Amino acid sequence: MARATPAYRKLPGTGSGVISRHKLYLAADEDNLMCISQEGFTEYYARFELNDIQAICARETSGWKVAMAITGLLLALCILLAFALGSLGWSLFLGIMGTAFGIVILYNLIAGATCETTLYTAVSAQQLRSLHRIRTFHKVSAIVAPLIEGKQGRLDPNELRAAEPVPEEAPEKPSGERATLWLSLALLADAALAGLLFWLDDTAIAILRLIDILLITGLVVMGFAKIPRKRANRALRLPIWAGFVYVILAYSFFYTAFIIGSMDSVLPTATAFDAVLPSSSPVSFWCNIVLLVTALILGTGGLLAVASARTKE
Repeated sequence: MARATPAYRKLPGTGSGVISRHKLYLAADEDNLMCISQEGFTEYYARFELNDIQAICARETSGWKVAMAITGLLLALCILLAFALGSLGWSLFLGIMGTAFGIVILYNLIAGATCETTLYTAVSAQQLRSLHRIRTFHKVSAIVAPLIEGKQGRLDPNELRAAEPVPEEAPEKPSGERATLWLSLALLADAALAGLLFWLDDTAIAILRLIDILLITGLVVMGFAKIPRKRANRALRLPIWAGFVYVILAYSFFYTAFIIGSMDSVLPTATAFDAVLPSSSPVSFWCNIVLLVTALILGTGGLLAVASARTKE
């Protein structure tokens, strides 16, 4: 009688080789974990029996932070060039490029932290390139861990504590508190600049506002990188998400006002920043009002969130 072929289940996560264009992924059945490398119509397999697996460890890396920092700088450069060049064609082109960079930043925020994952046996260590995100690693661990425990048995946590006592740790302070604080102060500074813009109606104030909004963008990215996705940090993450929405609204206003101002024959391209002044048009006036009130509310709310997190320590 022919032996039945094991039914492998494809696991979440895909990756690629460092130089080659191999597609990497994992599959598992009741007895084995399979690492599959696919190139065109050819597949290569590395099989690990569940009884032989000693550990699967993930180490968080800074790759996603570096990627967001670089794309954030490129996004800021696109915005500054769009205002500096004073050309409608260049503004549309740089707006498309900036949108692409913004999508990359948004993807990294949704996908989460990057990591290096390694599978250990008694005689080897295999890097699992398909598990390059912490979120994907946790999904795969939730599937593979019960299979390994079914073969090797489950170790009693009490035995671990008796064998290796864990020292008591000091209570952990909420991470990302400083990023939320600085973001709140930057939002209040933007509200102050918006109010000053109504009083002085000067292009220099509009340029300072744009620089402050670029600073807010960097602080939002830093906040997402600093604050982990934990229930205890939800109060600190809310101001970060609010700041993210505010940045989108502010960029949309600045970009739309500049496009309208460039198309208007009354406003020369040399004074493109004049398009965002409250006195330039009724639309600009009310947009500045909305941004002023929103920045004031979000900045104050962020300071209250930080104060509340400190009182709970």
